[in-house]
Amino acid sequence: MAPVVGRQGFLGLLETYLGLSGPEVARAQRVAAYQGFLEQAQATVQRFYSQSFAADSVGTAARLLEWRDEWYLAGWDGSALERSPVKLRDLAAVEALAAGGVAAGEGERLAVVATAMRAGAKVPVDQVMLADDLELYPAAWATVLELLPCSAPLAPASSAVGDLGQMQTAMLAAVAAGKAAGTVPLAGDGTLEVLQANSQEVAQHWLSATVRSEQVDCLIVCEDGGAALDASLEATGVATCGFGAASDLRPALQLLGLACETCWTPIDVPRLVEFLVHPIGTFTAKARRPLAEALAAQPGIGGESWRAAKDSLMALDNAEAVLDEVVFWFEGQRWDRHAGAPVSVLAQRADRVNEALKRLASAADAEFLGVGPALHQCEAVLAGLAEFQRQGVALLVSRQVEQLVSQATPGGATNPYGASQVGCLQSASVAAVCSAEQASEVIWWMPSTPVLPRAHPWSATELAGLKEVGVQLRDPAAEMAALSRQWLRPILAAKRRFVLVLPPPGCEEHPIWQLVHRLAPSLTVKRLEGEVLAGANGLASVVTRVPLVTAERYIELGKPISSRRKEQSFTSLNDLFNNPALAVLKDVAGLRTATVLEASEGSQLLGTLGHRVVEKLFQQEGALAWTPAQAGAWFDEMVGPLLQEEGAPLLMPGASVEAHRFKQICRRAITSLLLNLQQAGAVKVETEAEIKGTFEGEPFIAKVDLLVTLANKRTVILDLKWSWAKGFREKLVEGRHLQLALYAELVRQTLGSLPVTVGYFVFQGAELLVAHPGVFEAAEVCAPESNVTLPELVVGAVATWKWRREQWAAGQVEWVDKRFGKLVQLGGPVGTLPLEEVGRYDGEYLALMGAGWRAA
Repeated sequence: MAPVVGRQGFLGLLETYLGLSGPEVARAQRVAAYQGFLEQAQATVQRFYSQSFAADSVGTAARLLEWRDEWYLAGWDGSALERSPVKLRDLAAVEALAAGGVAAGEGERLAVVATAMRAGAKVPVDQVMLADDLELYPAAWATVLELLPCSAPLAPASSAVGDLGQMQTAMLAAVAAGKAAGTVPLAGDGTLEVLQANSQEVAQHWLSATVRSEQVDCLIVCEDGGAALDASLEATGVATCGFGAASDLRPALQLLGLACETCWTPIDVPRLVEFLVHPIGTFTAKARRPLAEALAAQPGIGGESWRAAKDSLMALDNAEAVLDEVVFWFEGQRWDRHAGAPVSVLAQRADRVNEALKRLASAADAEFLGVGPALHQCEAVLAGLAEFQRQGVALLVSRQVEQLVSQATPGGATNPYGASQVGCLQSASVAAVCSAEQASEVIWWMPSTPVLPRAHPWSATELAGLKEVGVQLRDPAAEMAALSRQWLRPILAAKRRFVLVLPPPGCEEHPIWQLVHRLAPSLTVKRLEGEVLAGANGLASVVTRVPLVTAERYIELGKPISSRRKEQSFTSLNDLFNNPALAVLKDVAGLRTATVLEASEGSQLLGTLGHRVVEKLFQQEGALAWTPAQAGAWFDEMVGPLLQEEGAPLLMPGASVEAHRFKQICRRAITSLLLNLQQAGAVKVETEAEIKGTFEGEPFIAKVDLLVTLANKRTVILDLKWSWAKGFREKLVEGRHLQLALYAELVRQTLGSLPVTVGYFVFQGAELLVAHPGVFEAAEVCAPESNVTLPELVVGAVATWKWRREQWAAGQVEWVDKRFGKLVQLGGPVGTLPLEEVGRYDGEYLALMGAGWRAA
C-alpha cells in the first residue's frame, strides 16, 4: 500500500533513502544560533532590524529566521545584489557570517536532496501522486519533484447522484468560472442536508446518537473543536476519532516557564503560587502545598508563615532532599529580570525540570500526563541555552527566556488523551486531505472561520528585489484560488450523502456554506433542537418543564436543629443573628467552600500588612516611649524586609505607586497611634490578644487587635482597620458596634471590669474613633446617639441568641433576603438586635441558598 504523506513526511523519506537524515534540531536552538549571527552583523553597522533586536532579540531572531526559511524554500541562495533593497542586503550579510552555523531549514534540506539526486543517487520511488498542481509547490519542492516520476492530481469530478450529484457538478463549475451561474433545483432526496444547533453540545449529542443508530461508511471532517467532539463521543459511549488539539497550555508544558520565574527579583507572587500548586512539579506535591498556602497567606519568601511551612516539611521521609529543593528554587540568589540571569543558572533550572519530567515519564501514567511533549520542550530549551553559551552570551533577560520557551513549543502539544478507538468513524482534520479517498457519507463538522493565505510582509520594491535574485515566492492569489478548490474536496468525497453541520448562530459563515446557499437558496437548514432531534427518528425525547418551587422566608425542617460548632466567635454569632440559613449551611451542614490558593492583594493585603507593622512595633522593647522620629526610623528600616517576606506583590512591576502610598500611610499611622497611646498613659499594649470566655454558657473566643492597658489596670479595646473610617464612625454613632461590645464582655469576664472605651483605629487618615470621651485627647468621640451602652448591646445579643435558638429548636430556619422585604421589616421581637446585612465574603453560600428562587 502506498503511503500518504505530507511535505515533511516525504522529505524525511527522501533523506532516509539518500542517507542524508540526521538528528532533529530544535527550533529554539536554530533561533538561538541565528540570534548570534544577527548580533554579529549589527555590531558595527546599523541594520534594519537593530531597534527591534534591542527590544526583543529572541523574538526578532525568530521572525527573521522565518523570513530566511521562506526565502530558501523559494529558491534563495543567500546572496544579494548591490542594488537590492536594504532588508535583503542586511540578511545576506547575516548569511555570509552564518556560513552553515544555523541548522538547515526545509528549503536547504531540499537543496541537498536535489544535489544528491542530480549526482545520480537513486531513491526507491516508482510514482508520486500529487495532491495539488505542481505550480502550487514552493520552488525548492518543485525542483525535487521534477526529478521524480510524478503524476498530476486527478481532475475533481462528481461521483454522486441526486441532489448531491447536482450540487457537486454546480460547485465545480462555479469554482472553475469564479462565480455561480445559476441555482440548483433540489428534489429533497436526503442526499444533501444542512443542520444547525444553538449549541455545540446539542450537535455533538446528535452525532453520537446518529453513529449509534446507523452503521455506515462515514467520514467526518472536523478542522476545529475536535477534542471537544471526541470528549462528547466518549462520554456517550461512542468510539473516539482521536482528533489532536494542539495547545501550549497543557500542564506539562507550563512547568518550565513557571520554573524559570523563580530566577527573578522582584518575585512574581502569583507565578510562584502557580509553580507550587501545579499538578506537575519538580518535587513532591506534599511539600509544595504547604509552601503555597504560606505564600498565599503572607505573599513573600522568609516570613513567619514560610518558616512554619518549612518546619512542617521535616516530617516528610525525604525531608533533607525536599528542603534542598526549596532552597534551590526559592531561597537562592535572584537576578533583576531586566538586567538578566546567567545562562548557566537558567540551564540548571531547565535541567532540573528535565530530570523531574524524566522521572514522571517512567511512571505508568506518563501518557496521561502528556509528559512527552514537555520533555521535547525542555531538551529544545537546553539546546538553545547551550547555543547561547557557545556564543559566549553571559546573561538572558526574562523576555528572552520567555521567547526561548515559546520557540521550544511552536505548535503546542497534541491532546495526550486523544486516541482513535476501534470502531471509530473515518476522520480528517483538514479539508484538503479528503481527496485521498471517498466515503459513502461525509459529515463536515462546523466549518467556521477559515485560515486564509497570509499576505507577504514585504513591500513591492522588496518583492521585486527578491525576484531579481531568483526567489520565487508563493503567490497569495494563487493560494487563495487553490484553497477554494480544496474546500470542495469534502463534498466531492461523498458518494451517497453529504451533511454540513453549521456552527451555532452568530459564528462566521464559511465560504463553502455561502456557496451552497448561493447555489441552492431553497435548501432548508434543519434545526437539531426541533425537527431532527424530536422527529420521527426518535433520537431524543421532550423533557417536561417543571417550574421551580417558589422560595419561602421560613424553611420548616420538622425537627430540632443543633450546631456542630464547639465554640462561638463573633463571626458565627453574626451569621446566626442576621441570616440563620447561612449559619445552617456552615455550622449544621458543615459545608465548606472550595479552596483556591491565591496571594492576597489590594486593601486586604494592605490591611494585613498594616496589622503586621503594628504587631512588630509593639514587639520592640520600649516602643511605647518612642518619639515619632524613633518610630519613623524603625519603620524605614523594617518595611523593606517586611515587604520582601510578606508583601512581595507591592514590589512587583507596576506596584511602586501603591507601595509608596502604603509606606506613607503606615508611617504616619504608627506615629499617630503611638502619640495617642502615650497621651492616654498606656503602660502595655498586646496585639492579636486571644481572650476566652463564655456567651450564654457557650465557649466564646476572640482575637483582639489591640488590648491596651492604662494606669490603674484600666483597659481599652481597639480594632485596626485599613480604610473606610466613615463606615466605622457610623457603626459607633448608630450603636452597631456589637463585636467590640462582645469583646469588652470577654475582658470583663477575664479581668474583672469593662474597658473604659472601645473603638477603631483607621490607618488611612490615621483616625482614632472611640465610643467614650475622657480617654484619648486627640481621638474623635463617636458616642452612640441612642446612648446604648456596651452591656446593653450584649443584652440585645443574648435576646437575639435566645430568639434564634427557639426557632432552631422548633425546626425553623429563617432565610434573610432583601426579596422578602427590607431588613428593618424582617427584624425580631422587641429587645432583639436589628438585622444587618451579612455575606460579603459568602457569595458561594448565598448563591446556593438562592438556587431555588423563582420570582412570583
